[in-house]
Amino acid sequence: MAMRTAGLPAELTSFVGRRPEVTELTRLLSEARLVTLNGGAGVGKTRLALRVAARLARAFPDGVWLVELAGLADPALVEYTVAQTLQVPEDDGSSPAALLARFLRHRQALLVLDNCEHLVRACAVLADRLLAGAAGLRILTTSQHVLEVMGEHVYPVRPLTVDDPAGGHGPAVDLFVQRAAAVVPGFALDEQNTPHVLEVCRRLEGNPLAVELAAVRLRVLSPGQLAGRLDDRFRTLSYEMRGRPERQRTLRAAVEWSYQLCTPAEQQMWAAASVFAGGFDLESAEEVCAGAGIEPLDVLDVLDGLVSKSILLFEPTRYRLQETLREFGAEKLDDPSRVRRAHARRYLRLAEQAEREWFGPAQARWLGWARDEHDNVRVALDFLLGSGDDQAALRLATALWFDWMAAAQPLEGRLWLARALDRPGGDQDSRTRALWASSLALTLAGDMEAGLSLAEQASASGSGDPLTVARIVNRRAGIAVHLRDFATSERLARESIARFAEAGAPADPMMVIARLTVTACRLAQGDPRGAVAECHRAEEICRAAQDRSLLVLVLVFLARAEWSAGSLADADEHGRQALLTARSGAARPYLVQAVDVLAWIAGSLGDHTRAAVLLGGSDVLWQNFGLQVLRDSPHFTMPRRECERNSRATLGADGFRAAFGRGASLDLDGVIAFATGRPTAAGVPQPRSAPSGVLTRRETEIADLVGRGMTNREIAEKLVISRRTVESHVENILGKLGFTSRSQVAAWTVTRT
Repeated sequence: MAMRTAGLPAELTSFVGRRPEVTELTRLLSEARLVTLNGGAGVGKTRLALRVAARLARAFPDGVWLVELAGLADPALVEYTVAQTLQVPEDDGSSPAALLARFLRHRQALLVLDNCEHLVRACAVLADRLLAGAAGLRILTTSQHVLEVMGEHVYPVRPLTVDDPAGGHGPAVDLFVQRAAAVVPGFALDEQNTPHVLEVCRRLEGNPLAVELAAVRLRVLSPGQLAGRLDDRFRTLSYEMRGRPERQRTLRAAVEWSYQLCTPAEQQMWAAASVFAGGFDLESAEEVCAGAGIEPLDVLDVLDGLVSKSILLFEPTRYRLQETLREFGAEKLDDPSRVRRAHARRYLRLAEQAEREWFGPAQARWLGWARDEHDNVRVALDFLLGSGDDQAALRLATALWFDWMAAAQPLEGRLWLARALDRPGGDQDSRTRALWASSLALTLAGDMEAGLSLAEQASASGSGDPLTVARIVNRRAGIAVHLRDFATSERLARESIARFAEAGAPADPMMVIARLTVTACRLAQGDPRGAVAECHRAEEICRAAQDRSLLVLVLVFLARAEWSAGSLADADEHGRQALLTARSGAARPYLVQAVDVLAWIAGSLGDHTRAAVLLGGSDVLWQNFGLQVLRDSPHFTMPRRECERNSRATLGADGFRAAFGRGASLDLDGVIAFATGRPTAAGVPQPRSAPSGVLTRRETEIADLVGRGMTNREIAEKLVISRRTVESHVENILGKLGFTSRSQVAAWTVTRT
C-alpha cells in the first residue's frame, strides 16, 4: 500500500533562476542518499529544496514528505515531529525513531527536513538511523550547519548571480524586477533605473531574501533612492514580510537567528572578522582576531565552525564575510579600535615586507598579495589616517609604490600619499620617501610638472638615507627624459647609478629604471648600440634577481633599441619574449609596449597586414592596461605613427581599416597568441620556423623529446637531470622560438626533420 504524501506547499510566488542547481540536485539524489542544502540566511535553501522535491515526486512511489522544523525548539521532539508528519501509527511504547525505522524499512520515499541548523545533532542522529535501516529512503535537508554524518553530500547554495557572464543580467535582477512589479504595477527595467537596480542587487550580493525586501521598498523609494540608502541596509530593509517564519520576516531577524546559533567564540570571531574587507587568510585571522578569550591556536577551529554554519565563505586559501554579515558583525564588535589597529599593523608589516621582497623570486607571491589584499590595505590606510598615526600611514602608503607601478594604478597611490603628507606628523625620512613615491606616481600618471615639483621637494629635504637619495636623483632623471632634456637626464641617471652602488643597493629595482633611462638617452642621441648595451646591463640585474615584472620593460626597450640598430631578428625575438614573460599577468602596461614594437618590426620587414593587426590590438590594450605616460613617450610615439602611416599607405585605407579592426577585436590572449606566432589569413597563430642554431644542443635535444610527447618528468628521467632543469630548458625553448605551448614546439620539430 503506497504512503499518502504530506503534500508540498503550493508556490505563492514565481521560482526564479536556479535551473542548473535543480538539475544537479536531481542527479545527485539519484546517487546519494543524504543531501544537505547548506547556505546562509535568506539564500533560498527551502525554495530550492521544494522545487527539487516536486520534480522528484514521481521517482518515489511511497511519497515525498516535507517536515518543517523552523518552529521547533526542543531537539527531543524532532523524531516525534517527523513521525507525526508521516502519520506513523503508534504501538506499544516504541520510540518514534524505532517506529519510523520500521515504517520506512521497505518503502521508497523522499524525506525533506527543512531548517535543521538549530537542531542539527538530533537531525543527524535520526537521519543516520533511518538511512541505515531503509534502503529505499532518500533524505534532503536544508541547514545553515552541515549535519556531519557519514554519507552526507553537502551542496552549497550560493546567492543568485547579478551579472550574466554571457552578457546582460542574472536571476538576482529578474527576482528584483518580478517582486517589484508585484508592489509597483508595471515596473520594468529601463534606461534610467537599470543602473540603480544593478547596484542594489550587487550590494546585496544576490541574497534572495534581501533582494525581495529591497524590491518591496519601491512602494516608497525610487530605485536610485533605494541604492543610496543601503549603507544602512538593516534599517532600509526593515519591512516585515508577514506569512514567513518570524526569523525570516526582516533581514535583521534572519541574520540575528544565524548569530544566535553560533557559540560565544564564533560570535566573537564573526565580529572581529568584520574589520577585514574583501576577504582574509588564516594567518591574518590568527594575528588580528585572536584575543579576548580566543587563543591563536584556536582560531582555525572557530573559523571552521563559522564556515560550517555558512557565516564565512571559504574560497581557496581565503575566507570572506558577505557584506550584510560583515555589517552585522561590525555592530557586535566590543573593542573596534583594538581590532582595527591590529589589522592595520599587520598590513603595514606585510606591505613593508612586500616592498623589500617583490623584486626577486617571491615576486609573483607579493604582486598577488597586493592584488588580493587591496581592499584591506585601503581599510588599514583609512584607519591610520583617522586615528592620527601619521608615521604608520606614511610608511604604509609609501611601501605600496611597487604595486601601483606594476599594476598601472598610480593615481590611487598618489591619493593616499597626498592624504598622508597632508598630516603634520611623521619623521623627516618617512616624509622624504613619501615625496619620492608621490613624484613617481604623478610622473607615471603623466603629470611631469607636479612630479618634478615633488622630486625637488624631496631632494631639498636633506634626507640622510643614501638609497632614498639615489631614488630621488633617478626620478629627476626620468622626468628629464620626458621633458626631452636628454643631456641632463643621462647625467642624472648615471649619477643615480653611482649612488645606488655607494648605498650598497646595486640590484635595487630603481637601478633597472636608471639603466633604461640611459638607454632612452642613448637612443635619442643616435647611439642604438650603446642603448643595447645598457639594456643588457639592466637585463642582468633582473635575471639575477629572478624578476619578471621589470624584465618585461627591459626586453621591450631592448627590442626597441635593436630595431633602431637594424637587428630586426633580435628585436623580434626579444619583443616576443617580453610578451611571453608578461602573459602571467604582471607588467601589463609594458606588455602593450611590446605589441607596439612587434608591429614596427613587422612593418620594417614589409608585413604591413601583420603590423596593422598588431596596432589594432595594442590600441585596445592601451585603453585597458596602458599607462598614458608610456604611450606618450617620445621613443614610442613617433615610431608608432610612422608604422601606421606606412602600413596605411601600403594597404590602402580600407585594407588598413580591416586589419586594424581585426586586431582591435581580439582579447588579450588573442593578441598575445597572434603576436607570438605566425598568423595565417584567418588570424590563427601557427608555429614559425626558427633559424638554425638558435637553440643549444641540449635545448634541441629536449625540444625533440617534447615533440615525441614526453612530459618534463619523463624527459628528466631519460636525460638523468632534474625536473627543474628540464622546466628551465623548456621555458627557454618557448622564449627563443616565440611559442606559447608545447604543441607548437612539437609542430616545429616536425618541420625541421
